[in-house]
Amino acid sequence: MARLTQNQAERLLDDGVLSQKSYKELQERGMIAEGKRQQRLTIMHTESGKKVNPTLVFRGGQGQEDSEKMKALRNEFWKLVNKYDETNLNQSNKGESKNE
Repeated sequence: MARLTQNQAERLLDDGVLSQKSYKELQERGMIAEGKRQQRLTIMHTESGKKVNPTLVFRGGQGQEDSEKMKALRNEFWKLVNKYDETNLNQSNKGESKNE
């Protein structure tokens, strides 16, 4: 059976397709990949036009399992990054001023 990515499993959990209990069971069985990094490069530009990539890092927790608060913060962080991701902006937003 194929494994779910961390992102896919969290989406199913958020959408109510998976219960918290089922999510934990799948994790324990190794059916949810351990990868936690964002796969797609998110691009934003500085005022001078240099490309930058926003990141979120939890220092000091290497090798430790994320708490529910950490997972919630990561999800909220990526929702916010995706909102401002310049590679995802639709055509109507591209003509707007940078100084809004």
